[in-house]
Amino acid sequence: MGSSSDWHRRWLRLIDHEAWANREFLEALGAADAPPPECARLLAHVAVTGSAWLARIHGEEQRGTFWPEFDLDATAAAIEVQAEAWRALLASGGPEVLARDIEYTNSEGRVWRSSVESILDHVLQHAAYHRGQIALRLKAAGIESPYTDYVHAVRAGVVE
Repeated sequence: MGSSSDWHRRWLRLIDHEAWANREFLEALGAADAPPPECARLLAHVAVTGSAWLARIHGEEQRGTFWPEFDLDATAAAIEVQAEAWRALLASGGPEVLARDIEYTNSEGRVWRSSVESILDHVLQHAAYHRGQIALRLKAAGIESPYTDYVHAVRAGVVE
């Protein structure tokens, strides 16, 4: 059995990977001459979705839309705000932080109950899914997609 801080380290690594991968795609979109416009829209969606889930966790109302019309600078700022907010949530306590169940209303007005851990899992997988969509669109447009696999990030020292 691992130490009591293993849970914290694991989640911080995943959050760090998430922020790095999002920044890599942001950089690729900024460097491309004419990336498909839906790529920036998908990355902006990724950037705000995690923040919307954090608002739900904190019992706050979600502001804005899940599909904002952000430029790349606004998306970059949202990526950093989201990553820091997840780190702060993890720092606010022990494993019970993630074990806590919250009740929330989804975008369709339905009430649900989920653990914070399930929500964080969802946020990370949701972002990876949309980065995959962006990668396919970039490739179809003849633009190289960044290599953001988790194991690559670990080997490169991006994630400790």
